[in-house]
Amino acid sequence: MTSIQLLSNEHGWETWGNFPHEQERFYALLTKIPDHPVVVLSGDRHLSEFSKKTSPAIPFH
Repeated sequence: MTSIQLLSNEHGWETWGNFPHEQERFYALLTKIPDHPVVVLSGDRHLSEFSKKTSPAIPFH
């Protein structure tokens, strides 16, 4: 769970995209999780968005 958006980098405000090094470190951590799906709740845009990242290295939905 994170209070700012993890996947959306479009708006330039509060997003993990403003911290690319930390975002990549988090993705690297996800690769260490054995074959289980990962769900991350993030937000603070005051509207709804469903985002999905696909990667062969990261079991991320």
